[in-house]
Amino acid sequence: ALLFAAGAVAGALVGLGAWALVIGIYAQFSVDLVVSWTLARWRPRPSLATKSMWRELAGFGRPIFSSHIIMRVTEQIPVFAVGRAFGAATLGQLSYALNVGMQPNAAIVDIGAYSLLPAFSRIAHDPRRFREAVLRTVRWICAIAFPLGLLLVPLGTPAVVLIFGAKWRPAGHAVMALGVYCAARCFFSIASEAWKAAGTPGMLPRMHGLSFVLTAIFVGAAAPFGLVPVTVAMAASTIVVAIYAVHGMDRVIGVTTRSMVREIWPPALSAAVMAGTLFVTEHLLLHSDHYSTPVGIALLAAQALFGVVIFAACLAALSPRCRRECASALDVRVRRIKVA
Repeated sequence: ALLFAAGAVAGALVGLGAWALVIGIYAQFSVDLVVSWTLARWRPRPSLATKSMWRELAGFGRPIFSSHIIMRVTEQIPVFAVGRAFGAATLGQLSYALNVGMQPNAAIVDIGAYSLLPAFSRIAHDPRRFREAVLRTVRWICAIAFPLGLLLVPLGTPAVVLIFGAKWRPAGHAVMALGVYCAARCFFSIASEAWKAAGTPGMLPRMHGLSFVLTAIFVGAAAPFGLVPVTVAMAASTIVVAIYAVHGMDRVIGVTTRSMVREIWPPALSAAVMAGTLFVTEHLLLHSDHYSTPVGIALLAAQALFGVVIFAACLAALSPRCRRECASALDVRVRRIKVA
């Protein structure tokens, strides 16, 4: 991140314009690549490679690669639609909205989802244990993703205005819709890693293909009406694809849709109660973006903390299993601290 800033800012100062961002991105990923390989302490040994190994890896990786291509193309549909319909200014608002709105999802993927594949792969040979692990993953990722995503609904607009300035208020309105989009996308990660661990990566192009078709239809229909309808359309298409992902895990892994719904609805309802309460608090009472930046950010932080308390209380009341697992984890942590 530091090298991205250094490369981009230095390039902009010498007058490279948009190419400064390209330089920053290459600086960032070049260092990321070198440091990752250094820390992994693994070096390829080509002498161990065989044609049969290549066929196996290529057969497994081909649908994953194609799904990533489809996903990247899908991500550009709203950019193309907004840019073509409204020009660079509105496209800039969308870009800021996506940068802010995707942060919770990025945290979930970067922190949690990358550990799911190795964990699932180790137990995929045991169907009962695998199903239980998938259910537990659904339970806890929903318990994290739903409140993080839905916090953007009441607090997205004032946060964007306070951080970036009043001219970015339309981006803040778009961020509110992206809260639901971000929460629903957590099922993409769970299903992707579960399907790969189960040896059925062919499900990935189907899921992302459906996402491409629905995004093209929904965003295309919403584009003439403005920025916020486009982000609402993105959220709507993502919800439909999330339903497909849940159904796909039922069909491939054997985790029934009913059992997953039992894990999904408590955090979903708890997050909705939290978002509704904070919406009333922020938009009818406090209006954080009407204060100075330090005071407004402090008010937003206090509301976010208040929202977490509301969510935790609702989830504890609605999901005894979450309550027991939290208590057990806390007890283990306290014992380790005492021993240390």
